[in-house]
Amino acid sequence: MVFAALALSTSLELLAIYVWVLPVAKLVLWNSFHLSWLGCAKVACIFICAQLFYGTWILFIASIPAASIEELSIKHYQYVQPFFWTGGYYFTWHLLYTKSHFFAYLLLTNPLIYATEGMRAAVMGQEGSLPFWGCCAALLGFTVVIGFIAVRRMMKKVDCL
Repeated sequence: MVFAALALSTSLELLAIYVWVLPVAKLVLWNSFHLSWLGCAKVACIFICAQLFYGTWILFIASIPAASIEELSIKHYQYVQPFFWTGGYYFTWHLLYTKSHFFAYLLLTNPLIYATEGMRAAVMGQEGSLPFWGCCAALLGFTVVIGFIAVRRMMKKVDCL
């Protein structure tokens, strides 16, 4: 329960930090950023799902054994960077699908694609994005699976068994 509470508290901290991104983006981009497609309930739902996933993901990364800070940095590049670069921040899933069906379907194993595509669908409309509710369900599924693995690994790491 301690590790699950740790993941949940991390999620809440991230939620408090990132809740300001959308209002600041609107202020900075002003007329270039139209909120006509924005569904507040959808944005809140995908935002909470994503932050829950990020909290468990951080717990999972913390469960990876590292002997030194340098080794931890290497682990960061091995585990976090590939997910980030293929997470759909710089391209849409649909764009990749038009270029390569194989890599697009392979990308569906990356949980970050569901967070970005779900947020795109909530903010800019469903057209050209993965199904919104499918993204929420996938994120919650990844949260449960990665959270379970992270808690088990942390229990072994701190010798709780």
